[in-house]
Amino acid sequence: MEEISRELIDRYGEDREKMKILEELNELSIEIYRDINHGEPDRRKILEERTDVELMLKMIDEIYSYSEMSREKMWERKKEKIERKYLDR
Repeated sequence: MEEISRELIDRYGEDREKMKILEELNELSIEIYRDINHGEPDRRKILEERTDVELMLKMIDEIYSYSEMSREKMWERKKEKIERKYLDR
């Protein structure tokens, strides 16, 4: 995916890809909002939008040069914070 992300950035530019990231995040939020308001989730559509967001997360990593190690460190910090704040650990 990194090669594809880099090729898209090189071809269309970072700003266009950032707009695409926002678009995909919005589409997922719309589907979740529909589930909340109508109580009948379109599971296929939610999965499709979730997959699109996962791809866009890879694009974010490429644009902002985030390494797997930096993401793992941040994940550990967030996990510890959640455990302390919400799970009384």
